Amino acid sequence: MERSTGERIRKGRALRGMTLRELADKVGVSHTHISNLERGGKEITGATLIALSEALDLPIDYFVYQDTPIIESVNFRKIKAFSSKEDKKIWQKIERQLENYLELEEIMDVKTSFDGDAITRDVIASPADIEEVAKQVRQLYQLGLSPISNVSNLLETMGIKVIGVAGKKGFDGVSFLANEVIPVIAYNSNIESTERKRLTLLHEFAHLLLKSSLETISEKDGERLCTAFASHLLLPDEIIRAFFGGRRKRFSLPEFIELQSAYGISIDAIVYRLGEMQLISQSNCRGYFINKKKNKELREILEKSRYVEPQSNRFARLVIKALDLDLITQAKAQSYLQEAGIPADQVVNLLNANI
Repeated sequence: MERSTGERIRKGRALRGMTLRELADKVGVSHTHISNLERGGKEITGATLIALSEALDLPIDYFVYQDTPIIESVNFRKIKAFSSKEDKKIWQKIERQLENYLELEEIMDVKTSFDGDAITRDVIASPADIEEVAKQVRQLYQLGLSPISNVSNLLETMGIKVIGVAGKKGFDGVSFLANEVIPVIAYNSNIESTERKRLTLLHEFAHLLLKSSLETISEKDGERLCTAFASHLLLPDEIIRAFFGGRRKRFSLPEFIELQSAYGISIDAIVYRLGEMQLISQSNCRGYFINKKKNKELREILEKSRYVEPQSNRFARLVIKALDLDLITQAKAQSYLQEAGIPADQVVNLLNANI
């Protein structure tokens, strides 16, 4: 057996968070046998391959060697919240989905590229610098001052691969380059708040876009600037000034809800920006967060997700198109969609939606 097939078995086991003994028990062989398979020291039989496929709930073609994307330049938020086992499980999910994505694009002869150099980035050290970069992005992609209806779709339009993986609390998102040139953003699909998911995606976009500048400052300052960039891109200063007017002592909840619902950004982020722009005093800004922390009922109202983001999934669209063009089988399409974390009922709907 080729060493590469053994590597696929090891990665599949890590993907499911299983030990050697746990997998061996499910397959009906010794853990030493599984270890030998993973190291490439033993030939695999057809029966064992089928048993592995069933035990790991992965298609048989998963174990056929594929070029694994080389991942580098990783920016993992809150990585300390993870155990080594949890890290590996998430990484295997990300790698597997990325492999499928790149394989599908190759089948369809689709090529995308990200031109980050089209955006001028000198020294980034302040909110004013960040605001200028956000303005350039909006101008380059002809967004004007309008809301970004779907952040994932915008990033995919730029040539960035966006992957959702189910992770535990503490993991928001990660950004990296695959094969040195392919920008990828993976996010926790378990994030319930649409506003938080949108901010997370653009925060990771900032890590990709501002990589060279971020290397010259502390990690804490870098995280702060990336969040500021995401906030400015979601909600331009001009909109805040036009909506709220000049400096005020207080603002009403309906005002916040209206802007949140229109631009898909949290009320917390809006209040922070009001303080940053000096449209509200720092004491009032601090008071908002103090009151929110003390009052559970108020906190629930303020943290409620209200933005309704139009559904858009480029990978799913490519799968259905490839199926319609007879480039892949129904079984392969189903495998792609399931491994992308799409619920079973939605997979059925997608595969039977032809007119």
